Amino acid sequence: MRSKQALILLALAGTAAAVHAQDSIGTAPGLPGDAVNPLAADQQVLSYVADLTPFGTSWGTTFGIVPLVKGVQTDPQFFTGFVGANAISDDLVRGVPFASSQYALWEQAPGVGVNPVNNSDAYQLVSPSGESSQFAVALANGLVAGGFSGDSITTAIVNYNPAEPNRLYVTRVEAASSINATATGSSGDLALGSVDGSGNTYFRGGGFNSGGAVAPQAGNNWYRARAQSRTATVNLIDATGGAEATDHLLVNNSTPHPQPSNIPASVAGGNGLVAGANFNSEFVRGAAPGGLISDTTHFGPTVGGFTPPDHRGQMGTTTRDLFQSGVAHTAVASKDAASDTRVMSVWATDASGNVTEAHSFETPLSIVDPTDGKSVNYIAGQSEFRQYVGITGFRSDAGMVALGQDASGNNYAAALMSEFGQSFDLFQQIVSVRFDDNGGNNEWSMVAWVDGITNSGKAILDGPGGNTIGNIVPFNFAFPNAGDLGPSMSTPTFDGAGNAWFLASAGLQKEDPVTGDPFIDYDTVLLRGVLTDTGNGTFGYELELVLDLGRTFFGQNSGRRYQIQFIDTVASSGDQGLGVSAPAAINSNNGRSWGWDDTDLSGVSNADPITNGGIVLAADITYDVNEDGIYEDPTGGNNDPLSPDQSYQTLLYIGYYAEGPQPCGPADLAEPFGVLDLADINAFVSGFVSQNPAADLDDNGIFDLSDINLFVGAFLAGCP
Repeated sequence: MRSKQALILLALAGTAAAVHAQDSIGTAPGLPGDAVNPLAADQQVLSYVADLTPFGTSWGTTFGIVPLVKGVQTDPQFFTGFVGANAISDDLVRGVPFASSQYALWEQAPGVGVNPVNNSDAYQLVSPSGESSQFAVALANGLVAGGFSGDSITTAIVNYNPAEPNRLYVTRVEAASSINATATGSSGDLALGSVDGSGNTYFRGGGFNSGGAVAPQAGNNWYRARAQSRTATVNLIDATGGAEATDHLLVNNSTPHPQPSNIPASVAGGNGLVAGANFNSEFVRGAAPGGLISDTTHFGPTVGGFTPPDHRGQMGTTTRDLFQSGVAHTAVASKDAASDTRVMSVWATDASGNVTEAHSFETPLSIVDPTDGKSVNYIAGQSEFRQYVGITGFRSDAGMVALGQDASGNNYAAALMSEFGQSFDLFQQIVSVRFDDNGGNNEWSMVAWVDGITNSGKAILDGPGGNTIGNIVPFNFAFPNAGDLGPSMSTPTFDGAGNAWFLASAGLQKEDPVTGDPFIDYDTVLLRGVLTDTGNGTFGYELELVLDLGRTFFGQNSGRRYQIQFIDTVASSGDQGLGVSAPAAINSNNGRSWGWDDTDLSGVSNADPITNGGIVLAADITYDVNEDGIYEDPTGGNNDPLSPDQSYQTLLYIGYYAEGPQPCGPADLAEPFGVLDLADINAFVSGFVSQNPAADLDDNGIFDLSDINLFVGAFLAGCP
């Protein structure tokens, strides 16, 4: 054993190199940037490392943020195309190999990246070993090529070592496209529904905008792209199915079927199950073509005794065990006895998709927010959940009713109520119901509210029970020149402690940095409604400001700061003039309803950042390429077209960030963490001799030369 120790010490007699992570800009200033071409064979699957940048909220909470996936580029006049619906998997797959064998990793170096045309390849390739935790995200892209309009779907499979929570290993996959590699036609349209932790990506397809295709889509179709099985082939989706690793689950059906959710492979086995709604008020699910089940067993009776006659909008699913009777739980907005959409239907399913238990919760006609005393009286026959109308019906991802659970095992469902039954309502509330695992003991509260008469809404605070730093305001009051009335808030999504995350328009109290004069800054903001026990068995939410427009962050890989310049929350008035949520806005699928790494949250404060298992948010970001302190998109209408800055529509990831010294890699086995030194060598040698699992770096239960080589390689790679 002494000879092996000597071998290690000899091999480590060198200098450790510093490394950093991935976000990037193109090598040339300004256009074209470095977004991926979804029709290029060498850009179908790209793997890279992404490190989180820490930032603070209005409560002083530290989260991490990173531009995880950029939109695609097919028009040379723009950096990226339009990013639409987006989602994150609710399930986390633990103890699995990394999805790729190698990942691109480089220091803060502008121009370096994974685009083979518009980036420098001055990066190193790293090969993480052992088991990891894995989730996935997905986003829809508008696609224009060869004079044809269509869509593409991008999936990113994200792995991380739980010992390195601030570093993500990303395998970006162009999952599907309605335009082929030669851009000689479009089969129609694709709309993202959902994704599971294994990368199975579910979406809807139809013949809208089809032209020039050999086999255009027709009717209503559901597909599942198995992203982990994708190769360099462009996965054209048409009437015959997909070109590669795709299951055509619903084929040319005449009944409208909005975008589907899913029951993940991690709990259902195989490749998982599609799970969604149709316009016959049925719950449709199944694992394979020809085997889908369609019925109305998902409608459970309300406390009042009636069973909803109909549902509206897409369905969303959580893997939290709400009723203790299934592997997954799904929700949808439903009609009450008077045909008003103010019921939340929730049901459990087993691994085959069979409904095992179902309950429905009818919003009461009066709700009080116990945190501030706000009281709302709803109007029978008028007040409704309205986030299913207009463009959202066939372009947004699944889930307008959020499901979650707190650290004590209480269950929650929440949705956005329009007080006067209009999609653009100036009087809206996010209402939440708490219920037990039998569907009983229903208690109602408000996450947030806005009032169109006072042009104000619920207060945003600087800490728990703290001072007001702003208020939610009606959308048309914050943005009077936008041409739309609202909505003023998005659908919520829950984290692992039952906290509700959502987008809103707000007026923030700020001071002029030069004069010190106070002013109100009207912005789109990302809020966290922190679950609060208000006493006497009631619950409420206090609002924490997480992000607002204009915030800047340092890119860990690009070596440049980027600014959040736009978050799409409201569909334009041209979209049937209904003033509904934009497809890119937050829905229930935008957050994992678990804590980070599925951590047991017993005894953890609801405000603790570890309660956040991951949130994704579509945003326009602009990099300050020339570091002049100005973030100017050269493609912006009134901006300088010669600006060297670069702007991308991207999917931001916001997650748990481990503060303080952390192990920087598999070789960092001893304190002080973040430094590789003799203490780490001694810890490895001691662990190897005693056969401590910490020294079994390839996780195969055998202590041999493979573990030594992995340790030596990781030690030489150094810490960032």
